This record gives sequence, C-alpha cells and structure tokens, in this order.
Amino acid sequence: MLPQGLDQIAAIIGVLKAGAAYVPIDPSYPSYPASRIRHMLDDARPHVTIDEEVVAVVDRWCAERADGVAGLAELDAGNAAYVIYTSGSTGVVIEHGSLVRYLAWTTVAYRGTRGVSVVPT
Repeated sequence: MLPQGLDQIAAIIGVLKAGAAYVPIDPSYPSYPASRIRHMLDDARPHVTIDEEVVAVVDRWCAERADGVAGLAELDAGNAAYVIYTSGSTGVVIEHGSLVRYLAWTTVAYRGTRGVSVVPT
C-alpha cells in the first residue's frame, strides 16, 4: 500500500527476491474505495502489508545490517509473483516463471528500448 515511486519499486523488488508475491494497492487511486481495498485484502490474505511506516522500519533495519541483504528463499517457477485485481472481483495470479518468460521476451521484442529508466518525482 505504497504510492507510486522509488519506495514502491524497492518494495516490489524485495518481495520478489524474497520469493513472495505482492498485491499492488494504491490507496490514493480514485477507483479504489475502502470497500474495494478491503475486498482485495480479504481475498488475497497477505501475510504482510507494506506501507510508508513499514518502509521506514526496513530502511533502519538495512542500515543496521553489515551486508544490508536478507537471505533469499528458494524459488519455484510456479510460485506466485503477484496478484492483480482489475475491474472484476477476482484476483489473477501471475507466477514467477511467467514473469521471467515475459521479461525475457521483452528484451527481444523491444530491442530499441534498452537503456536507463527514470522514475518521475
């Protein structure tokens, strides 16, 4: 439950590297009334919700670690990577293997787009 920005990107990468799955929820998005957010959370049953307060705790924890890197889980291609909710009421689960195959395909399909990406502030 983070607004778009660098903290959100870092959280998503951290979740994926940990072998977990994420459910993107932007509480400031106009079409997400509280009842819709509650439905998504009830349906996905996340173990952890990352918001701006949790990001601050993680930042302090990483600063205190010598290497700043947590142990990574063993991944299986069939593990969930993320759950996306569209206008329907059911979440769609995307597996780690599907995400990897898609990203590999994009490097071939969009050769001209390689380079550096900048997140607007």
